[in-house]
Amino acid sequence: MGTSSYYPSYVFAGSAANFNLYSRRLSEDEIRLLGCASDCPSCDSALVVSWDGISGVIRRSGDKVHPEDPPCFLPPPLDLEVSLEDATTVKATWRPASDSPQFKYYTISVKDAKGREEVYTAIDESIVIRYLSDKSVYSVKVSTQSQCKTQDQSWSDPVSITTKTAINLVEDLSVDSRTPDSLVISWAADQQQQNTIENYMVVVYPSEKPYSQTPYILAASQLSLEVDTLLPNTEYCVKIAAYTSHGLGEYSMVSATTESHVVPEDVEMSLQTSLLPEFTAAFSWNTSHTELELLLKLTFSKMPDYNVEEQETPVQKVESSGDGVFIVSGKEFNQIEVVTDLRHFAVAGLEPYTQYQLTSHLCPDKYSKCRGEDGGGEEGEEGGGVEDIVSGEDGEVFTLALVEELVYEQR
Repeated sequence: MGTSSYYPSYVFAGSAANFNLYSRRLSEDEIRLLGCASDCPSCDSALVVSWDGISGVIRRSGDKVHPEDPPCFLPPPLDLEVSLEDATTVKATWRPASDSPQFKYYTISVKDAKGREEVYTAIDESIVIRYLSDKSVYSVKVSTQSQCKTQDQSWSDPVSITTKTAINLVEDLSVDSRTPDSLVISWAADQQQQNTIENYMVVVYPSEKPYSQTPYILAASQLSLEVDTLLPNTEYCVKIAAYTSHGLGEYSMVSATTESHVVPEDVEMSLQTSLLPEFTAAFSWNTSHTELELLLKLTFSKMPDYNVEEQETPVQKVESSGDGVFIVSGKEFNQIEVVTDLRHFAVAGLEPYTQYQLTSHLCPDKYSKCRGEDGGGEEGEEGGGVEDIVSGEDGEVFTLALVEELVYEQR
């Protein structure tokens, strides 16, 4: 393609230097992609222009041109370079492809060999990315974000880099003490390298996914640290690495479980149950210490063929529908579990002609162990109690008194 003879009758909507003009007209899809449909009434006769590798749109000289209109596309940065700052830290630098007033920020993509991607943003033409995995290959690329409402994002060519082997400078990592909401952690430094250590990076997070709590990332200058505001009865992973002038070393890791809050032994519970039509059981309960914010845990086990100790079957944890009614769905569960702070509630959807063993426990919170769940209490003691209920046909009325035989009457 040569320079178009149409050049004198066209002007560029903005400013550019040393551009070559081509006579290919844009299709409607290209016009829409470039975001010109709403602000360029004559885009059907727009041409494609390129200068210094940058693409843009021009309009006919008779069209109304607004210099403040942002361009629909900003090219990716040039000359991307990625280097190692230390074993697990990389630095990426680049230069802008154009000096556009519509520039907003840069987006940086860092992807490992398994395709897992982390995305960062930067205003300047460089970024330092820390705490990558050691001995791993990463692909880094950068794009330019503009102030356009719609834009065709284009990335620079990716650059690969391999992190190095980190050195483990942390020894004898241990958990010295624990409470329901805290852990005291201690460790030792490598004797030969301790003078080179600047500080330590401490990461504490719940072991199970999805995480029940946001991970803690802390810096420590001493050889011990107390981490508080943790969840009770929760297993945590504790990872510590030493940071030197060469970067972050390899992590040492240990697992520890916080203690449970407990229900005081002198707390007594009363529970009343009744069977209602439509396979529903109603419950009311109270405690001798009304000032305590306790939870009631009820477990329904199908009887008589089902033995909780001998069989492992899934437990359906039933959630409240918001009006104090817990609705059971599905018949594949031999156990149903309800945990609530509501003093009056109902469980609906029980199976017809089915006998359930009902076990009740008091719990201090939704994370701690419930009283009597460790098997140390007898029936009716330590907050645990066992009753039998039977669900019946719709229209039949059942009554149930605690620790008494089930009596039902046909309506």
